[in-house]
Amino acid sequence: MTLRLKWLKIEKYRNVKPGTHLTFNDHFNVPLGLNGSGKTTLLDLVAMAVSGEFASAVHEEFQIRYELASEHLKINIELDNKPVQVPVPTAAHVRHGESHQPAWTVQIRDSRGETDRRVECAGRDVLLSDHAGKALVLFLNPASPFEPAWLGACLAIATSDPQETGFQENVKFDEGLDLFRALLASLPARKAEPRIDVRQGQVGYLQLVPLDVAEAVAKRVGRKESPANIELTGAATPRFLEQLISKLELRSASVTPVWHGTVGEDEEGLYQFVGLRFRFSEDTRSFTQDQLSYGQKRLLTFFYYCACMPHIVIADELVNGMHHGWIRACLEEIGERQSFLTSQNALLLDYIPVKSPEEAIRTFILCKKIGGQLQWQNMDATAAKNVYEARKQGIRQLSEILITQGLW
Repeated sequence: MTLRLKWLKIEKYRNVKPGTHLTFNDHFNVPLGLNGSGKTTLLDLVAMAVSGEFASAVHEEFQIRYELASEHLKINIELDNKPVQVPVPTAAHVRHGESHQPAWTVQIRDSRGETDRRVECAGRDVLLSDHAGKALVLFLNPASPFEPAWLGACLAIATSDPQETGFQENVKFDEGLDLFRALLASLPARKAEPRIDVRQGQVGYLQLVPLDVAEAVAKRVGRKESPANIELTGAATPRFLEQLISKLELRSASVTPVWHGTVGEDEEGLYQFVGLRFRFSEDTRSFTQDQLSYGQKRLLTFFYYCACMPHIVIADELVNGMHHGWIRACLEEIGERQSFLTSQNALLLDYIPVKSPEEAIRTFILCKKIGGQLQWQNMDATAAKNVYEARKQGIRQLSEILITQGLW
């Protein structure tokens, strides 16, 4: 089942204008605006909505509504996160303090009549069990009748605690190299540590790992190979690396999962997943990921990211460091996924299709900051018609049309 984010209404969220209502296209969605107009904030909010995890905003007051839908299913979600007075223990006594208490209302409708129910929950019912109250997740029940739009993106085999996911930080392709460094285990360790059990041939929770990579590792571990010796190359080269080989005109590429050794005497045989290492070769040399240029690192990371996200792509400043041929390859890779893309570079806009005025209304989101308030809205009908007609003539690029219309 492929869910799309259909609309989002913001009654209260940071400095966004209350009552903001946005509708989204099933394919490309492009926020337009100056730096500081909230484009990244909007992408962050979209990422939280489609993942159902609001960890970064759990201590803020906010009120939002949104809809996820597939061909037959509509899921309307209302989320209020309000400050309340709750008992807070101290060393000497129990006093009252302020905490943010989430309340969810979820209405699920199935056009085939199989499901139509309303779920309401509040407080600890929707807090992720991390013992610190730092993370908030929408659905904790694995028997839920549907999955968040991105959930099929990552493989979890023999996961001891499916609640300990923590995908939210990686659901968005960032504007720099944070995700690239995360793949290489350059960021601090997370609470939910992926592990591999060589005694039973089981791979524990692998975070943001493409399906073909996870399956290849699981297969070879099942044959009792040491995780430290697994290198995926040749016939086992993952698809995202084959794409990179083609675009960078390489001779070959490989990826090696990196593991810490045995974890404790009582867990002999368990290996802790650390990250990935890459090696590339061309006609005259062999090199690692460290020798890639900035743009090459981003291209590698984007192909990897798409391999992990089968339904939705959220990319901030996608074309940073990218050659125009790579930009075309990235948009081709997005394919039929729903996508949310920002860029201050006109090259991205010139590859965005505009098939009708109605599609232009949903595709382009105009972002402004007026008097300290973020104001977001879909393109109005008149502007959308003008953009469509000008683009249909094929004389000017979309970026030029948008600038002429005062929309970008």
